[in-house]
Amino acid sequence: MALVVLTRRNVALLKRLLIAEFPALGSGHADEALAAGFGFNTHAALLAALKAQGMGSKPVIVLSEAKLAERAGQLAGLEPAPDEIARVFGGAELPDDNGLLWTEITKLRKRSAANEN
Repeated sequence: MALVVLTRRNVALLKRLLIAEFPALGSGHADEALAAGFGFNTHAALLAALKAQGMGSKPVIVLSEAKLAERAGQLAGLEPAPDEIARVFGGAELPDDNGLLWTEITKLRKRSAANEN
């Protein structure tokens, strides 16, 4: 699983990487698979969430490579392993990060440490 700042530019880059690695997936199916990976039922729901953000702060959400791979399999008959998806996205420098991921990781670590005590 990966943390991603949910912005149009980040989603577009991840889509390009996904299609470059799995061209048989196609554009529309890549949209739907990414939406599933972000926890949305449809690409339309993902677009609505992106539109609702406006110019305010952007949420950092978990991308589930397993859900993305499962949806890609349902739509295009592909069976990419979740670790293949993680490899494709792993080295990506997302355009809209600005240190937000590090901030979120730090928060999660602090919460985890507090829960252990």
